[in-house]
Amino acid sequence: EMPDLKEIPIICLTADNEKESEVKCFELGAVDFITKPFIDEIMSQSRVADAKVKSELKVVYTPIHGSGYIPVLKALKKDGFVSTFVVEEQAEPNGDFPTVSVPNPEKEDALSMGIEKAKELDADIVLGTDPDADRVGVAVKTNTGYKLLTGNQIGVLLVKFLIEKLNRKTTSKPAIVKSIVTSELG
Repeated sequence: EMPDLKEIPIICLTADNEKESEVKCFELGAVDFITKPFIDEIMSQSRVADAKVKSELKVVYTPIHGSGYIPVLKALKKDGFVSTFVVEEQAEPNGDFPTVSVPNPEKEDALSMGIEKAKELDADIVLGTDPDADRVGVAVKTNTGYKLLTGNQIGVLLVKFLIEKLNRKTTSKPAIVKSIVTSELG
């Protein structure tokens, strides 16, 4: 109890729009519950329409003890990626990050448990998000095992994908902008 903070209203701001979450927030003393349209915004930007591809792609995901577990799984499921498997040992948020030396998803150590699970399941791709889920690490299955992609490689693939999926009828002057820390993309 902190008596001097007792009069400060608590407002739950979340991407989770489930009724159970709203009830729990109010039970914990919140005075308001506000949802951000996060998942709907992701769905509006989805570019893979092939349901067969989505249903057959085997994805292993790890939030690396961070906040990505709920929103990433919801987005993948809602978009039709049904063969998604979680690294359970890294699913719960834990600021000590007990299973990794550094929770950077671009480092092999952080994705090693995901890669092991992918080998067991013969998964196609491993995704890992950093603790606040604003960076992603990717490992892809190759003929010789799993290859960890660098941030620059992921960026190039995302740009290529977006260019290929660009609606030329609604986008009259497409452009790619980079900063001084961006790869040369080639």
